[in-house]
Amino acid sequence: MARKTVFKEWVLHEDDDYIVINKPSGISSLKERGKEESTNLLELARMYDTNAFLCHRLDKLTSGILLIAKSDEALRHASMQFQNREVKKTYHAIVQGVIPFETKTVDLPIHVDERKRKVKIDKNIGKKSITHFKKLKTYRAYSLVECKLETGRMHQIRIHLSHLGYPIIGDHLYGGNDLFLSDIKHKFNYNRTGEEQPLIHRFPLHALDLEFRHLDGNWMSFTAPYPKDILVLIKQLDKYNSSE
Repeated sequence: MARKTVFKEWVLHEDDDYIVINKPSGISSLKERGKEESTNLLELARMYDTNAFLCHRLDKLTSGILLIAKSDEALRHASMQFQNREVKKTYHAIVQGVIPFETKTVDLPIHVDERKRKVKIDKNIGKKSITHFKKLKTYRAYSLVECKLETGRMHQIRIHLSHLGYPIIGDHLYGGNDLFLSDIKHKFNYNRTGEEQPLIHRFPLHALDLEFRHLDGNWMSFTAPYPKDILVLIKQLDKYNSSE
C-alpha cells in the first residue's frame, strides 16, 4: 500500500485511458539486469493500476514527465504516435560551458551498444538521430538548455550535447564533471569533517513537457515541475555563478 501511495504522489493527470506522472530521479523504467530485487517504475505503476503499460522510458537518473497507458488500445494509440514522431517532448538540461548559439539542430546518427548501455556517434551504422537545442540562460561557466527530441534514441540528448562540447553536469559517461559549491563560490570554507559533496548527485536532465493526441482525438499537453535537486542547483548558480 505504501508503494501505491508513493506512486500516486507522482501523478499529474489521470483519466480512463492514460496516467501522466512526474518521475523522480533514481528509479528505472523497467527491471535492471542483475538487480531483480530493486523496484522499477512499471512494477509500481501496476501496483497502482494492474493494466498499466509504459508508453516510453526515461533513464534512471532522468526526472520528469512520463506517459502510461491503461489498456492495450491506449498503448497502441500512443506507441504509433511515438513511432511516427508525432509526440512532442521537451527536456531541460544544465551543461558545462557557456553555449554561444541561440538555437542549434544536431543531426548525427547514433549507434547503441546494448551490452555496455552506451551510445556513440557512428555515421556508418548509426540510426538517424535529431535533437533541437535552444539556449535558455547562461552563467559564467554553465548553461541552461532546452532540448526537443525529433527522434528518441537511447541517451540521445546526453551524447549530442557531449558531441557539441557541452556535456551535462555530472554525466560521467559522456564527459560531464560533478559540480561543487567550491567551483562557483570564491570564498568557500571546506567542511573539515568530511569530503565536499556535489551540488547535485546525478546529471540534471529533466523531461519538462509532453504533448500527445488522446484517444478522443484531442491534443493534450502536460508540464512536470522541476524536482527539488534541480531547483537547488539553479538557485546556487543564480547566486554564485550569475553572468549578470
